[in-house]
Amino acid sequence: MFCRNCGSKIEDGNVFCTQCGAAVMGADAQPQVPQAQPAPAPAKEDFVLASPTEKPVKQKKPRSKKWIAPVAILCVIAIAVVAVVLNWNAITGLFGGGMQASGNHNGGDSSKLTGAEHLSKVENNSLGGYADSVSKVYGQLLKNETFAGGAQTSLTLRVGDDMLDLLMDNTGADLSWLSEFGLNMDVNTQDALAQAKLKLLLEGKKLLDLDVIFDSDSEKIWMAIPDLSSDYLEMDLAELGLNLGDFGNTMESVSALQAALPSEETVNTLLKKYIAIVLESIEDADKETETLELDGLKQNATALTVKITEKDLLNIAIKILEEAKNDQALKGIVEEFGAYIDSTNPNNVGIDYYAEFTNAVELAIKNLNDELASASAENYIRITTYVDSADKVIGRTLKVVSGGETVQTLYYRTVTEGDNFRFKASVSELVITGSGTVKENVLDGEYTVTVSDTEYLVLKISDFDQAKLERGYLSGTIRLEPSSQLIKELVGNSNLSIFADLALELKLDTSDTAANVDIDVFANDSLLVGLTMNTKITDGSSIKKPSSKDTVNAMDEEEVMEWIQDMDFDELLQNLKAAGVPSEYVDALETMVADMLDGMNGMEGEAAEDLPAEEPMEAPAA
Repeated sequence: MFCRNCGSKIEDGNVFCTQCGAAVMGADAQPQVPQAQPAPAPAKEDFVLASPTEKPVKQKKPRSKKWIAPVAILCVIAIAVVAVVLNWNAITGLFGGGMQASGNHNGGDSSKLTGAEHLSKVENNSLGGYADSVSKVYGQLLKNETFAGGAQTSLTLRVGDDMLDLLMDNTGADLSWLSEFGLNMDVNTQDALAQAKLKLLLEGKKLLDLDVIFDSDSEKIWMAIPDLSSDYLEMDLAELGLNLGDFGNTMESVSALQAALPSEETVNTLLKKYIAIVLESIEDADKETETLELDGLKQNATALTVKITEKDLLNIAIKILEEAKNDQALKGIVEEFGAYIDSTNPNNVGIDYYAEFTNAVELAIKNLNDELASASAENYIRITTYVDSADKVIGRTLKVVSGGETVQTLYYRTVTEGDNFRFKASVSELVITGSGTVKENVLDGEYTVTVSDTEYLVLKISDFDQAKLERGYLSGTIRLEPSSQLIKELVGNSNLSIFADLALELKLDTSDTAANVDIDVFANDSLLVGLTMNTKITDGSSIKKPSSKDTVNAMDEEEVMEWIQDMDFDELLQNLKAAGVPSEYVDALETMVADMLDGMNGMEGEAAEDLPAEEPMEAPAA
């Protein structure tokens, strides 16, 4: 079959054209008129100056749509990476290492501890950090969402030359003057009121302001465009067919549920309590000194190895359930949650939820005891934890054995020598290798992801502040570069040279009250499109509802038409010119606005003509 867009032949099974990147719409896709592909142009400078006084003239470059499909792939990968980074504290708390060994650890000489004692100390620190991270996130979810405060956010969409070329190809319009769009938002909340002040920007110049106020008590929204009119358009949500009653009931239900859930401190205490039960169940562990080596770097480590059989796992589970059955903190949680269920469903009143809970626990204990009789010594997990002299976890090996045969092996190592480190992780055919430096607590590294010895992705990290990362903040740059093999397998493209330098870059800088993020997509080191977001939490400001004399009823057609007709569009037109929009486009918009207003006037005239003629009044009889 052939591509509908460019006429190139498409191999069976491909979902994208190998020449232009267009999606294949069907098995019978044929071109209307086959088009010849343009020959590659010689490399030129982006701009040529004709004379010192002349404006730079942009040189036309061959335009290609071939990078469109892989951009979506990069976005998906970026979301996955950001999800990992945002949860890095919890991950490092659980595994105790990763990009570069980190995590909480206690001082003191561990050389005289037995293997089991040393392992318990290390895992208490590692899993304790995990418990702290999880309970902290849980605590955030419990916070009341009704507050008085605000946030200021700015969004800027930056458009690269290649993207502009594509837009101009598709529209035929001259967009060479265009480089960025912007949106500034100042959001405030106060009791039942919320206000959003928006500012639309083009090329860094203001186009329009927008003011939106919402009152959840009266269920009304007011919207004004101050540059065009000082009056607010008032919308009654009930008259528009929107009912916020259900939303309010939902929020009340959420608040009631939050009140019934245990506190952050209770969850943290319970997590650490049951972690301790698991660790106390480990009575024996081997302890040896080893030298870890990766790509020429060496580091001395203590290897702590424990074998946990199927029988051990069952006994640990039974210990946890026995403790849970008599745990007064859990009893309080179950009873409190039961009361919440009763409040939402009166039919449940009279149920003893704690009795139901203990019965379920006792049944689970009985079933586990029954399984102990058939537990096999040939089923076990062998875990080796590598720690440095400060008891930081720098590696793990986990081997799962079933029926005497190894069914899965997972490991990772972080070897540090001076400022340099090497990293390697492996599970099945997936291997991640990395190397870099940590100087003055700043990480610079490069990581490669391979599957079955085939490279799929390169991840580069630069200027990453380790101290901020351990506190839950992100500060640094992440760059993702998918390999040609990954692109080929995901989009079915055999002509891969155009994807060689495709990359997505994230620059991050976050704190408790602010975040600055840049997300850029590059092709051949040229920007395609980028998004900059800056936001910060504020104390907010007072909100004043508009008076009735300054409002227009959105349900009154005549009032709305009069509101539009009274608008002053001149400032908008001047703002467009100030932003560099060509005069012919501004003139076209001005004509369109004038036609719209004339049309409205015509509608009013027709409405007047439709009214019945008034009968002349007869003079009263003498």
